[in-house]
Amino acid sequence: DLHNLDLLIGIASGGVAVYRKLICTSFYPWVNILKISFKRKKFFLHQRQKQ
Repeated sequence: DLHNLDLLIGIASGGVAVYRKLICTSFYPWVNILKISFKRKKFFLHQRQKQ
C-alpha cells in the first residue's frame, strides 16, 4: 500500500478482498473489476469508474 505495509489478497467467489493485519479493509466485486495484473512485487487491480 502507500505506507509500504504488507497486504494480503484474498480471492473469493464474489470478488477480491484486501486484508491488512488480518482485517478486511477493501472488497472489490468481480462485476467492478476490469483487469488484474502484476509486475514483480506490485499487484494492480483496475476497476470500473463509478457513475
